[in-house]
Amino acid sequence: ASVILAVMIIPTVTNIAEHLYVEPHHWHEIAEMIGITREPASVETRIRHCDGGEIVAQLNIWAVYPEPGELPSPKGRYYFEGLVENITERKQMEKTLFRQAALLRSVAGAMTGLLVNPKFQTAISQALELLGFATEVDRIILYENQADSPTDKPMMSPRFEWVKDAAGTQLDQSDLGKIPYYPDFMRWHTTLQAGRTIS
Repeated sequence: ASVILAVMIIPTVTNIAEHLYVEPHHWHEIAEMIGITREPASVETRIRHCDGGEIVAQLNIWAVYPEPGELPSPKGRYYFEGLVENITERKQMEKTLFRQAALLRSVAGAMTGLLVNPKFQTAISQALELLGFATEVDRIILYENQADSPTDKPMMSPRFEWVKDAAGTQLDQSDLGKIPYYPDFMRWHTTLQAGRTIS
């Protein structure tokens, strides 16, 4: 089988399935499909780049059969030709846009729930669950700012928690009870008070 490549891949290939394809069985499936249908195939797959990495590729492959009177290819009744396009960046952009859209839908759903659900505890739990799955995190904890009664210094106390695994809750742990901003988290206090985020 011969394939015309439109991307930089491994320069020396003696076995397309094993040397180029991240999942070798995919090449055999494509070849078998073309052999049965005798139609060109357009598929996405992962192939190996010449730098050792992997790329997502759009394959457009067809079989070339001998003309009447011509001898068959030395390797069989037909051989393959095709084009390979590197679509890695496009797929990454599509994934990013999909995640952004999912996050926006979750934020809208969370806000709606907070506005219309009369049970605040339930509304918060549902909102955190929506945001947790949309952002693909394992845990969300909401802290409330408080003032330490003897010193009047700012502190933070956990109020609400969502965890992907319900058995992994930490809200009742004593070391999460009241955490003083001073002295270790004063930068946090200043940043959050200014309406900025910490990453």
